[in-house]
Amino acid sequence: MTDVVQAAAQPAVQAIPYSYDLVPYESQPFSQSEPDQVAAMARLFGLSPVPPEKARVLELGCSAGGNIIPLAARYPGMQVTGIELSKVEVDQGLEVIKGLGLKNITLRQANILDVLKEKNEYDYIIAHGVFSWVPEVVQEAILNICGSQLSDDGVAYISYNVYPGWKMREVIREMMLFHAGNLADPKLKLQQGRAILDYARKINSGDSAFGKLLAQEAEIVMKASDYYLFHDHMEENNRPCFFKDFVARGSKYGVVYLGEAALVDMAPQRFGGDIPQTLAMLSNGNILATEQYMDMFTNRMFRQTLLVKDSVMPRINRAVSDKSVRHLNFTAELTHAETTDGAMGVYNDRSGRTLTVREPVMLAVADTLIAMAPFTASVDDIIALLRERKVGPEHTDETLAEAVGAQLITLLLQGLVKIRFGKKSAVAVSDKPRAFGPAMFAAGQGLRVVANTFHQVSGINDVQAALLASMDGKKTVAQLEEDLLGKFKAGQFNASRDGQPLTDPAVVADVVKTVTANTVNDFARTGLLAA
Repeated sequence: MTDVVQAAAQPAVQAIPYSYDLVPYESQPFSQSEPDQVAAMARLFGLSPVPPEKARVLELGCSAGGNIIPLAARYPGMQVTGIELSKVEVDQGLEVIKGLGLKNITLRQANILDVLKEKNEYDYIIAHGVFSWVPEVVQEAILNICGSQLSDDGVAYISYNVYPGWKMREVIREMMLFHAGNLADPKLKLQQGRAILDYARKINSGDSAFGKLLAQEAEIVMKASDYYLFHDHMEENNRPCFFKDFVARGSKYGVVYLGEAALVDMAPQRFGGDIPQTLAMLSNGNILATEQYMDMFTNRMFRQTLLVKDSVMPRINRAVSDKSVRHLNFTAELTHAETTDGAMGVYNDRSGRTLTVREPVMLAVADTLIAMAPFTASVDDIIALLRERKVGPEHTDETLAEAVGAQLITLLLQGLVKIRFGKKSAVAVSDKPRAFGPAMFAAGQGLRVVANTFHQVSGINDVQAALLASMDGKKTVAQLEEDLLGKFKAGQFNASRDGQPLTDPAVVADVVKTVTANTVNDFARTGLLAA
């Protein structure tokens, strides 16, 4: 990239931080971009990714660091760098880093075009919610950075809007921008953007294709937070592309397609019928053609793509088998449902999908995942349950591993389980429990949505926040209970039972004791305690 091209891009680039200074983006962990998840996908396809606990990680457009500060807190041996153009957001992140005393993370205000000039090397590069919302010259720089600064076994994660799904959404975006795009006041701009869409929805029949589109978009927009609507729909830059063009642009810089962040997003099997066979015929076995056809057939709007250096292409093996999952870990959000029709078990997940089990290996898989949730289960964990249940006693561990692996692949292709690189086990509750640093800091700052060790967010109430902010590993559970009881006595919190206020001091003390114990245990289960 020449200095002339960079200079020409500067006005468009310089407008970006002003937008984010006015309406800061809500900075939170995003699980699909987590190196542990990305590494698992790389290993699934036969590669040898760097273990996250000793990786070098770069996030481009890191906002206030909500996606990488939890990583630095979880992995002391990880070296983390965040780049953000908005000074407001960088300052917010630096305050958190200072408060947590983290030494393995650098957050700095910089232009992605300037990062291109650096000679660093990273094992994981993350660009979430950036690529589609910057000028084309910055998009090229992101891909160039991936090509020039990824390590030999490195993996890049880039999320972006894609056609054809965004072609229809662009109509809505252009309508809002035509009506409100020139307004300087962000609040007024958002208000008028919502208003024009709502008006257009009301005057169009819901029976027409356009009316249905308006109704769907209006529902999304009306529920969307201000920061999401402002930056994802009403920014000056929103440049979707076709998947085939994204991959072609990456190849110019020496990076090639590995896959998506979740195997289910690559799986035509999830559509059922003869669709997998039809896609195989149309694409002649070409993975890139298959992915593009899937976008067109499903009207896909958004991708979360993994890229690797072209030098590792010969090692990529997408013929996933039981051996591919042998040394990986799995987690699921399954619950038991009423068993019908002679099935051995029926399970539901949070997305409303149903798993009906009719054979003992899959039953052991599902039961192990539930027993160990929200933590991870391995193939060996499931084999142990099969042995306990005396299922297939004549089989060796190897043949059982083959059977378990095949079932796990089936669940991955259906999106019923998630894959993880490292083992994550439950944290034992000690007498002096210590909260996960980023969550404790956030609770102390008055936030009620905090990062957990699953690289997700947890919602907490005021009482939980008070306890979380005090769990520094120095206070015993009894001292935490005493502190909380003091807040009840001071009138900061009120106790009630069956809708009636409790005033008896002994009863209130008993309630606080129970609440404290239950909350600490809940924190252990939901990833809010430090390991």
